Amino acid sequence: YTALLEDAITDFSTNTRIIYEKQFESPVHTVIERGEGADASNGKEISYTEDSYNILISGIDVSGPINTTSRSDVNIIMTVNPRTHTIQLTTTPRDYFVKIPGVSGDQRDKLTHAGVYGIHASMRTLQNLYGIEVHDYIRINFDSLVQLVDALGGIDVNSEVEFDSGGGNHFVKGINHLNGEQALYFSRTRYAFADGDNQRGRNQMLVLTGIIDKLQSPALLKNPTGVLDVVSRSMQTSVSSSNISKVISWQLDNPKGWTINRQSVTGTDDYLETFSMPGTELYVMWPDEQEVKNARDTIRQVMKEEPK
Repeated sequence: YTALLEDAITDFSTNTRIIYEKQFESPVHTVIERGEGADASNGKEISYTEDSYNILISGIDVSGPINTTSRSDVNIIMTVNPRTHTIQLTTTPRDYFVKIPGVSGDQRDKLTHAGVYGIHASMRTLQNLYGIEVHDYIRINFDSLVQLVDALGGIDVNSEVEFDSGGGNHFVKGINHLNGEQALYFSRTRYAFADGDNQRGRNQMLVLTGIIDKLQSPALLKNPTGVLDVVSRSMQTSVSSSNISKVISWQLDNPKGWTINRQSVTGTDDYLETFSMPGTELYVMWPDEQEVKNARDTIRQVMKEEPK
């Protein structure tokens, strides 16, 4: 739980060091796994080429091994409707003040803290927030993003604003061609914006859009070895390799481009104690219930749409 202390204590990581480490299994991490591809709401088997589904893109705020326990700073629900070739991206701020089902009871916590209790805690939290089923997940970290973008040969990102980030990077308003390191800086920057984390969330969706656009390349789909290698080495996902292969084959047979839409929710700033850090007031964001409802309605609409 050191990731939680980093949220509350300035320079915690700099001023401490780990001298001993032991792993324990805790009931809070225990989940009842679904069958592969199963929709927990009705037991129906999900077809990734025929049914609509939601995947949580969870980005943890560390480098190194992907199984590291850490906060979930990126929380994007990717809604996929293969019948209409539509993808809806929905981002939720890391500081959203929400309940973590199975963990916090009636108390509220920051959404990012759900990641410390495991990827399924993040999934349940977003399911509870939006009233939707999240069927699968993809969990990435800093290294995952860098390696994936480089394996794709870089991506094009259409920035909404011009800004500078760490590493001496300057991004123009409009199209920017980014390598892996640049994509990471583009995704992580927030203090350069008056809108702070809200703009960062939008930027993260722009990077994901650039990745999806590049993944549609027929040349890449015919030889996906490099990308699949990155997925197997540096990402965690509940989507099986066989289903990934089915989607690739289906996309080659159905080369129609995907329509990608993006939406985000915001809220009201506050400083309050959280479930994970009692006794310490942290920055939180109260959800805007109307925006959450609008986002939920959009997700549901995308999922049920049929080709015209």
